[in-house]
Amino acid sequence: MDSGFLLSIASGAAWDSIKKGASLTKDALKKKLSKWLADDIISEIHASIEKAPPFCLDSKEKIEEYLKMNSDLISRLDHAAGEANTCITIYQDAHDVSGVMAGIINGPVTQYANAERPREAGSEPFSIFQDYLRSRAIQVVKSYSATRDIPQIGASERGVLYVQSTFLPPVKEVPSTAFVMTLLSYIPPENWTRFASHGKQMRFVVEVSQGVEAVQLQIKDSKQKQFVDITLGTTDSKVVFSREMTDLAPLEAWKDVGEICFSIFSENCSIWGQPFSCKVSDFYLI
Repeated sequence: MDSGFLLSIASGAAWDSIKKGASLTKDALKKKLSKWLADDIISEIHASIEKAPPFCLDSKEKIEEYLKMNSDLISRLDHAAGEANTCITIYQDAHDVSGVMAGIINGPVTQYANAERPREAGSEPFSIFQDYLRSRAIQVVKSYSATRDIPQIGASERGVLYVQSTFLPPVKEVPSTAFVMTLLSYIPPENWTRFASHGKQMRFVVEVSQGVEAVQLQIKDSKQKQFVDITLGTTDSKVVFSREMTDLAPLEAWKDVGEICFSIFSENCSIWGQPFSCKVSDFYLI
């Protein structure tokens, strides 16, 4: 267990209250976090969240990113994680995450990082969206969305991701850029070294409407260290992407796939308030 794990629990507890429209009180946080953290750390988390601007509080992910900026809090969470005596074991077979466990169990810390159980690379194409949606939901983070519209996002079992929304600026300013991020988060991280070592390619098709300037693909490890960063221009409304995995990143990097993110950008202020759409399909390792 590390500070990132405790931070995820804390931000999730805060978001549980905020998303219901309830006032986030110190007592409410203590009720959810007292099994994990000391009262003084919970108080510091509450104080940090109280100071946060509204747009940092409209998703669990944004709350977590905001709390990360508090270096003193992170240092204290690191210390707390080192003292904890908690056992959390998550197993993943070749297809699905199975089992959910919460609470405290006395014993040694055991975290399964998927290092010794890589996905098998069969002869059939591996549909990333279809596999992900078996047990998880795609998350969305949008700029300037604290009091604005929520992106409509759909993902079909056939493996098509579809985002439809508008870019609306804050009341007092017109920013130069805006984005919608769609996140595929893997906990525990995936090990895709077998795919990469077999010469598999990552392929997908992106189709965008007018007003979308670029679509960015980022892949990060479980510590949020980025190892793939590709920006696709959208001069044409349709982009077909195909690259060998080992061209995108070294073989060792594919041992720890923690997050895949498609970010949709607009830098053209003339489209503020106009609806846009982006579709990602045929997302395969093949």
